[in-house]
Amino acid sequence: MKSRNLIKTCKDINTFIHGSKNDIKAICEDKNGKPYSRNLRISKSPFQVTTCKHKGRSPRPPCKYRATRGYRVIVIGCENGWPTHFDESFIPPRQ
Repeated sequence: MKSRNLIKTCKDINTFIHGSKNDIKAICEDKNGKPYSRNLRISKSPFQVTTCKHKGRSPRPPCKYRATRGYRVIVIGCENGWPTHFDESFIPPRQ
């Protein structure tokens, strides 16, 4: 987190999507995404996601986080075919 300059104040949650720019951008298109609501799109396939939850008492650095990983379907905001923000993720339903 320090190397990515994410240390100004401790955020409650940081989410990292493990995927290439092209794979994430494909969610904004029909290649790997479908409409979810308004300008949001949901991925057709799961991505590996790391969620870091703040476990410290102070909002000031040094920040302490607990990380969890898993494969999750992601919902992102898109504008003009490009991802603009991460909205949510969830474990894909069993089929």
